[in-house]
Amino acid sequence: MKNKSFLSVILGLVSAISVSFAAPPESIDLVTSKPHYQHGFNATNPSTGGKDTPREDRDSVMIASTMHYFVMPDANFNKAYAVAGDWTDTDATKSEFEWTLTPASGTVTPVTPNTTGTSPHVEVAWTDVGDVELKLVEKPKEYMGVALQPSTVCPSDEVIIPVTVIHQPSVKFGQVSGSYSNSDCVDNLTNAKIVLPLIPATTSGNFGANISDAYGVVISYTIARNDAAATAATATFANLQTASHNWEIPVTDYGKYVVTITAITDRIAVKCGVATTSDSHIGTVAERTFTYLVMPQPEPGPSYHIPNYY
Repeated sequence: MKNKSFLSVILGLVSAISVSFAAPPESIDLVTSKPHYQHGFNATNPSTGGKDTPREDRDSVMIASTMHYFVMPDANFNKAYAVAGDWTDTDATKSEFEWTLTPASGTVTPVTPNTTGTSPHVEVAWTDVGDVELKLVEKPKEYMGVALQPSTVCPSDEVIIPVTVIHQPSVKFGQVSGSYSNSDCVDNLTNAKIVLPLIPATTSGNFGANISDAYGVVISYTIARNDAAATAATATFANLQTASHNWEIPVTDYGKYVVTITAITDRIAVKCGVATTSDSHIGTVAERTFTYLVMPQPEPGPSYHIPNYY
């Protein structure tokens, strides 16, 4: 049996609003502080700002993250919940909610369980990389004030949220055997810069990156000149989906520069609140630190020879 109002899966929250189940909201106040949006709909409502984004028919998450999900219960069996306006009050629901993962790539935990010990809210701790289906079946336990026996329960069809669990982003600079060093000789400082190749981790070389999502990549680092105190900075890449990129760090003077990577994030890492600062993602101190010499181009002085009329 298809339950139309039940098939409205909500993945999010903004400020609490009163809403009827006949017209599910684009977003709803749940139990987290992040904006969630209705699965399968535009991530940005075109009516607020004129933006139209692709339909979000698949959820992308990052391994080792814990994410929140929510399904709108059927209004025929959960009338008090429908009019309450407080979508965290799961005691007002009269259904059992069975959430499962196929394959089992994480752990599903109910949030604020109702009297059935289940909840329309769950958190999933993602443990394995790959494509997963988060499935839900609603089983009403009461109708019109009458408790339903197991033989009379009418379960819903499965609600399925396709999920892709991706690697955390990583980037490693330098050589395992020691700090990477290179130099550049420039004739002036007008456009002086440190130019570093950024290539996929599967390619052999001094530099490597494993960017699963590849959009909105931010590398955090420190830079010090001539052994002075290091300053913090960031480098932002709109995307890293092509084979390679040059990472260019502008400089304003000649000298010895030491750059140390401190963290890396991408769009999905930010969404999932994952901080990628460990050695496994940005390398050991030796791998994440390199030295680069920016040197002036030599200009020899006057040349001399013995005069012809000696």
